[in-house]
Amino acid sequence: MFRTSKGVIAAIAVVVGIAAFANAGIANKGSQLVSSIDSGPCALEQTDLGGFVDIPGGGFIKEADPKYPEEGPPDKIFVSPFRLQAHEVTNSQFAAFVAATGYVTEAEQNGGSAQFMKSATPENLLSWWTLNPGATWRTPQGAGSSLEGLELYPVVLTRPL
Repeated sequence: MFRTSKGVIAAIAVVVGIAAFANAGIANKGSQLVSSIDSGPCALEQTDLGGFVDIPGGGFIKEADPKYPEEGPPDKIFVSPFRLQAHEVTNSQFAAFVAATGYVTEAEQNGGSAQFMKSATPENLLSWWTLNPGATWRTPQGAGSSLEGLELYPVVLTRPL
């Protein structure tokens, strides 16, 4: 008998839920989105929005070949089939999702977010992270920043409470 991993399903539900809003047209309001944006590696064209792919369901044995004692015994996991948006969720799509659901991120609740930074002491793993007060999905570079011109870029700092 397979069991469903709650963490896997929760993560899939958030992604699929956001993607469903985008696919339903809630996030894609035509001229409200920026129609021209630089063609950097994270940029999407408006015509690229909304495509989905089918992911087949299946099972696997989690920790079938454990490397460390704390990994626990092998466990059979099953994930049902689902649809996944073929690209990252954009800032404009996430904004529509938030407007429709009232979703609040951890960074919004806590007034900022830890962000990955280059470290002068890379051997100290915690030195790679710094608290950026005011950094949320709406203000990704911290207080005073905005999403202007980044509507079609992937949304960041969206971890739920």
